[in-house]
Amino acid sequence: MGEKKERVKGRSEVQVENWVEEEFRGIELGDRRLEKRFYRMGEQLSARPEAYINQACEDWKDAKAAYRFFDNERVTEEKILSAHRQRVLERMRSQKVVLAVQDTTELDYTPHGKATGLGPIGNHKAGAHGLRVHTTLGVTVEGVPLGILYQEIEARVDKLSGLTRNQKKQQIKKVAVWEKESMRWIRSLERTIEYCSSLDEGKKERSPLVVTVADRESDIFDLLVVAQHKKAAYLVRANQDRLVLDEEQRQLWGVLEAAEAAGCYTVTVQNKKKGKSKGAATRQAKLEVRYVEDVVLKPTRRKAELRVEGWGPVRLNAIYVKEVEATIDVEDQIEWMLLTNLPVRSFEEALEKVEWYCQRWHIETYHKVLKSGCRVEQCQLATGERLGRYVALMSVVAWRLFWMTYWQRVADVSTSCKVVLAPHEWKALYCKTHRTSSAPQEEEAPTLREAVRWIARLGGFLGRKGDGEPGVTVLWRGWCRLTDIADMWLITHPEESCG
Repeated sequence: MGEKKERVKGRSEVQVENWVEEEFRGIELGDRRLEKRFYRMGEQLSARPEAYINQACEDWKDAKAAYRFFDNERVTEEKILSAHRQRVLERMRSQKVVLAVQDTTELDYTPHGKATGLGPIGNHKAGAHGLRVHTTLGVTVEGVPLGILYQEIEARVDKLSGLTRNQKKQQIKKVAVWEKESMRWIRSLERTIEYCSSLDEGKKERSPLVVTVADRESDIFDLLVVAQHKKAAYLVRANQDRLVLDEEQRQLWGVLEAAEAAGCYTVTVQNKKKGKSKGAATRQAKLEVRYVEDVVLKPTRRKAELRVEGWGPVRLNAIYVKEVEATIDVEDQIEWMLLTNLPVRSFEEALEKVEWYCQRWHIETYHKVLKSGCRVEQCQLATGERLGRYVALMSVVAWRLFWMTYWQRVADVSTSCKVVLAPHEWKALYCKTHRTSSAPQEEEAPTLREAVRWIARLGGFLGRKGDGEPGVTVLWRGWCRLTDIADMWLITHPEESCG
């Protein structure tokens, strides 16, 4: 199979004939036959991300080989993701700032009652069980997902089962953070530092600034201490009101509320109360921004043996964003307290950090793609270990679907669709869209933006004046249809086959 590659400015090379081979280039599974099987299986699963394994594979032989692959102990989640991570780091090199966005989701395998090696999820009393997935996704400040920097897939173990709520609180206070579930936030921060350190190797120009971004669940003092000790940039939404070390011994929230407003700006946000009146789906929110520099937070009381390295006061900057002039019926009035060790010396710099935090929701959309688009919760593999390997592979497949949605929005208007689609795919797409049997020549291939909108139309996107850009949902639906259309194209045009 001949290699056709196109270089996109600011991005690494993409091999469109088999993106799996390019994205996982250099994967080491300890057996070349195993690696060959991985590439073939990855291509089949990515072509039909919503299908069961036996449906995605071409025949029983391939399906049986896939089941054996996920049962192989030499295959681990880390081996699968490490190859992909190298491509992520390559894509990061062209950026000035990369947001390392963290979040957790749970995969529910309760309906698959025979599976073993799972743990409790959600409401433990309901008896739900499955896997917990914690992902760190590299995202540009424009919102383009670059890939997975780090991911943990595990079955939780409830060590405090049977204790009352008060007993659990008392027990938790006696445990070091490295023995708690919340350690995943710190572990992800440390892995991000470790992996991104390679960006400095052999590079004359400045490496990108990598900023860890996380929501209120990550607001633990230990994480702030570790980030300060390791000089790692972060942007975290506060969940707790901590004591400030100053003469007045004030609380952080009070300090920000007393600060002078730096300015206001207006954004369009989703409304939780949809459908009650025309235009109720979104609203214009006027946000007031305040910030304070060089705040020192008093450390939480902790026994010496339970403290992380570098324990002590934390010096940071804080930004307070609150929605003003909100209507009475607004349920989700915006109020954010953001903590960061990045410079916040002006309203513009504060606004920049707020806009960066607004990119955090991409990790939630990504997890939605993984669960709803790739339907990983429908997988019938019999053990948590096998499911973990499957989820690791499908996590990268989900990233590609998500990436294509947002890349086409920021890519140059002249960017060719050939950087994403193989020849038989874009030709089949063109003929389907234009209802013709004659496809253009290679040099007349449609642009990436055109192709993505055509794929979205296959998934139900209408493209009306007020519809905006196609979203992830219609794209994954369209992608599934395109796979079948492109397969039929190869049957009727055997000379186009890459195999």
